[in-house]
Amino acid sequence: MKISADCRVNIIIIFIFNEIIKQYPEHDLMELATFKKADCQFILGSNEPKRYEEAVNSYQIILDQPDYSAVAHMQAKYKIGRCLEKLGKANEAIARYLEVVYSYLQNQDQTPSGNLWFTRAAFHAAGIMEDQQHWRKAVNIYERVVDANIPASHDAQERIAKLRSEHWLFFY
Repeated sequence: MKISADCRVNIIIIFIFNEIIKQYPEHDLMELATFKKADCQFILGSNEPKRYEEAVNSYQIILDQPDYSAVAHMQAKYKIGRCLEKLGKANEAIARYLEVVYSYLQNQDQTPSGNLWFTRAAFHAAGIMEDQQHWRKAVNIYERVVDANIPASHDAQERIAKLRSEHWLFFY
């Protein structure tokens, strides 16, 4: 099996980050190194699906660190959701995405980073609901974005209007 240059680069990067993680487990850059390693595993997943599972395990390492920020945990949960989605585990992915949504809403972490992971998680969860033709559930998720009053609220409102227009029968 021939490995592309991009794959080789990602494999090398994974090895490098693995060594950094092993040699300097208490370093301030441990969180970043773990994310980068997991992101490379995710990229490789398109050619080798078991890499998505490896990425999930790497992101889980971040969740297992209670001293990491709430935003880091939101990012890890979102990215686990993406891996699960790629593995065809839509319901498990939705559960992870909704963990991000509810965590954000409970903590009111309205920072640009918090807004980013909340928005991505909400839109991905709602998108899966749309794919499954659960229009009301999708609208409920989009309404959380509207209620959060963040920059993506306008986009969520447009999605709600479109869903209600196209599938009006489900809302009466």
